[in-house]
Amino acid sequence: MKGFKSMTFMLLVTAMILTGGYGPALAGSTPDDVYEKETDKNTEMSAEDIKAEDIEAFVAAAKEVQEIRADYAEKIRDAQNSEYKDLREDAVRKMVEAIEDQGIDEETYRGIAYHVKEDKELLSKMY
Repeated sequence: MKGFKSMTFMLLVTAMILTGGYGPALAGSTPDDVYEKETDKNTEMSAEDIKAEDIEAFVAAAKEVQEIRADYAEKIRDAQNSEYKDLREDAVRKMVEAIEDQGIDEETYRGIAYHVKEDKELLSKMY
């Protein structure tokens, strides 16, 4: 039962990430960062490079990234000029910190997100 709950949670978090959430719509035309786009199709990592502990770190980081996005989404949407830029930069900084606190870097996080999106069996192979 515990394994089922873990898998269900991971799939829900992954689905939130990979459906694009509402971040890109609120981000506007800004640099390609983790706020705007959580996946990176130009990743140099392959699905075979991803270890179980990377998936665990990714899932934990994804949950935190989504919470940060939710905290900032309305503020960023309603912000004007420099306030918009400052809020967005703060959100990105916090997202990157949340990712790194889980023991992976932003590049790895975005690469895993890409492979999870492209390889529907990746999570089932890992658990």
